[in-house]
Amino acid sequence: MRRSLSRAVRSRGRMNARPASWLVWLGVVVAMAATARLGLWQLDRAAQKTAIGQAWRERAQLEPLPGSQLPREPADRGNTACIGAS
Repeated sequence: MRRSLSRAVRSRGRMNARPASWLVWLGVVVAMAATARLGLWQLDRAAQKTAIGQAWRERAQLEPLPGSQLPREPADRGNTACIGAS
């Protein structure tokens, strides 16, 4: 009996085209870890935004400053990085 050369070439081609199973599993594990980390980041960011919103709400409840306490000149605001300032 003779073996067909085309069959051998096809089977060899399939073996080379298929990556090692450990490489696929490594990719799956890395993708899962990245997805989990991004999920935790989103939860942390949501907590930060909630805290910022709460700070804004608390500040909105404060009494407004009287006009006498507001700065009249740009230098009174503590802005020392003005362009052209000496």
